Amino acid sequence: MFGAEDMATDAEYRLLDNPEDVPAIPTGIPALDEFTGGGMRLGELWVIGAAPSRGKTTLARQIVKHAVQMGLPAYVHSGEMTKESWFDVTACLLEEMPAWKIREPRLMTPCEREQLRAGLRKLSALPLSISDAGGIHLDRLIWNATREKRKRGIKVFAIDYAQIINAPGREDRQRVTAVAQRLRLFAKDEDVAVILLSQSPRPEGRGINTRPTMFSLKESGALEEAAHTVILPFRPLDLDSGVFTGKDELIIGKQRWGGIGSIPVVLNGKYLRFDER
Repeated sequence: MFGAEDMATDAEYRLLDNPEDVPAIPTGIPALDEFTGGGMRLGELWVIGAAPSRGKTTLARQIVKHAVQMGLPAYVHSGEMTKESWFDVTACLLEEMPAWKIREPRLMTPCEREQLRAGLRKLSALPLSISDAGGIHLDRLIWNATREKRKRGIKVFAIDYAQIINAPGREDRQRVTAVAQRLRLFAKDEDVAVILLSQSPRPEGRGINTRPTMFSLKESGALEEAAHTVILPFRPLDLDSGVFTGKDELIIGKQRWGGIGSIPVVLNGKYLRFDER
C-alpha cells in the first residue's frame, strides 16, 4: 500500500519529469490517435469488435506494425489466420505492396518480387513473434504471453479472436467473459498493451447496414466491462450491388480516458489497411 505522498512523488516523476517514459503506441491512423490521446498505452485492454469482413484483423495488424516499427516488441496469436499469412500480409503493409499479390506469387513481376523480398527482410529484423495454434486453451495463451514477456519483453499482445479461445464456462458468454477478464489482468500485471478481437454476429436482411453498438458486445459477454477502449469497425454495403460503399467508420464505443464518437475512414482493400476518409 502506498500513501498519498509516495503516489504524488511517483506521479511527478512519471508525468512531469519523464513524460517520454510513458509513450503512446500509434495505431497508424492519425485521427484515431488524436481521438485516443496518441494511441494505446501499456496496461490497457483494447477490444475491436465487428462482424466478419469488417476489418478487425486489418486494424489490429496496423497497430502491431506501427508498434514493431517503433521498436516495441509485439506478440500475435492468430487462431484464425496462419502465422505465415499474418507475417506475409504485414510484410506487404511495410512496403505498401498490394496484399493480393501474395495469393499468386508466380504472377509477380521481377520488380514486385524484389519489393516483397525487401518487406520480408525488413520485417524479419523487427521484434515480432506470431503463433497460430487453433483452439488454444486460455491458460496456455496466458502462459505463452507471459513467456514472451520474460523472453522478448513484449509491449503489445494481439489475439485474433476471443470466441475461438478455449476457456472455462458452459456457454459462449461465460467463455468470452473469462478470456476478457484474464487478458485485462494480464495487461495490468505485466504492463502490456493488449488487443483482443471479438467476432459479432453477421448482420442479415434489412439490418445488414445496422451500425454496431456496445450492445453487440454485450451479447458476447463482459467484453465492454473489461476493456479500456472499444472500437467497432463499420462498413456499410450498397444494397443493390452488395459492394462496400467506402464510407467506413471506426466507432469508438467506449473510452475510459476520453469521449466516444466516430472516425470516418475507408478500408483500403489493395493494401489491407484503414486510411482516413
